[in-house]
Amino acid sequence: AHVYHNFHDNNAAGRKYKPEVDACKTCCRDPLLLDRIAAKGIPLAIGEFSLATGYWNSDAFFQDYMKNQLSVFRRTKGLIGSFFWNHRVLMGPNRYFREFSLLDLIQPTGPLPAVKDMVINSTCWGWDLTKCPKYNPHTVTWTDDCVWNP
Repeated sequence: AHVYHNFHDNNAAGRKYKPEVDACKTCCRDPLLLDRIAAKGIPLAIGEFSLATGYWNSDAFFQDYMKNQLSVFRRTKGLIGSFFWNHRVLMGPNRYFREFSLLDLIQPTGPLPAVKDMVINSTCWGWDLTKCPKYNPHTVTWTDDCVWNP
């Protein structure tokens, strides 16, 4: 599986970006999609993921987004591994493409701590998953909107 919120999801025509939407998609919508595969007993690898959203984000967002994704991958039955989009990408002006470049995101030069130091043993720690929107697990798609319930 390739898990992205970038292409034709966050940046669809007319859509305004809010960082909490990526947490909602990662923590509420994406697990349902991955669980459909896991329920079939098929071993699953995340062949590509990154911190790209289609919009510029802060270091704090990158930390939360990475932690959320890894926690969802960790809880997915039958998941045998995941691959970050790229080991290293040459930076463009103003650190453009940083969200795709693992070496530029991890400490000491980037904001991401070692995985062993991240809280990923509970799914999306810090987010109230009882406020997830309800989806039909048989019809939800990668491009369905996600808005936290009040």
